[in-house]
Amino acid sequence: MPSAGDSAKFALARAHAHKPLLAAALLTVLLTTAVLATLTAYSTAIGDASLRHALAAPRDAADTTLVVKAETVPAASRTAADTAVREGTRKAFDGLPVTLRTLVRSGPYALPGSLRPPDERAKTDEPDLTHFAALDRTQVRIAEGRMPAEATGAEIEAALPETAARALALEPGARLTLDNRLDGPPATIRITGLYRPVDTAAPYWRLDDLNGRGIVKGHFTTYGPLLADPTLFTGD
Repeated sequence: MPSAGDSAKFALARAHAHKPLLAAALLTVLLTTAVLATLTAYSTAIGDASLRHALAAPRDAADTTLVVKAETVPAASRTAADTAVREGTRKAFDGLPVTLRTLVRSGPYALPGSLRPPDERAKTDEPDLTHFAALDRTQVRIAEGRMPAEATGAEIEAALPETAARALALEPGARLTLDNRLDGPPATIRITGLYRPVDTAAPYWRLDDLNGRGIVKGHFTTYGPLLADPTLFTGD
């Protein structure tokens, strides 16, 4: 029975006898490793280039949306806040093509209880809510009436989502008084038109708490937003 030392000598002897074969095998391993490393680097470079190319072509790129919310930003601070978000976005996406959109909205307002169907008025003491927003007008289409103009007096012009108008039985020309839920003064509004989103699947509508649907039911039922002239938020 051969000993362990004999086995080692035998293996070494066989290896010594096949040095050219071992050298060829080692060279094959080295070449294979080098090729795989090169292919990995090439694949990474191609993948990065393909990603950048895809993101540069809106038709081919999948949408990735980063939503940044800031509550109660004074008008005087909005430029600085906008600059900070743009700079942060530039760093986060590292030079990739990015479109930045902004949606400025008000705090909540209570709708008149008289807009509720009679059988629902006794169910809860909580009012239905709405809010104003300076929507991007390229993202909406007026279905009836017209876009709101700049407020020149105490009355605020606003457009209402078509879906909300149907549920509330409101038409252009309707006047409402909304109670401010944040202890501010009430708002008197006149509905100038009804609108619908051009495309509710567009990334823009992720900025809207109602996602472009016009109505969201939860603890409160919220209708809107009320599309208002941007000057309502700037005080100009």
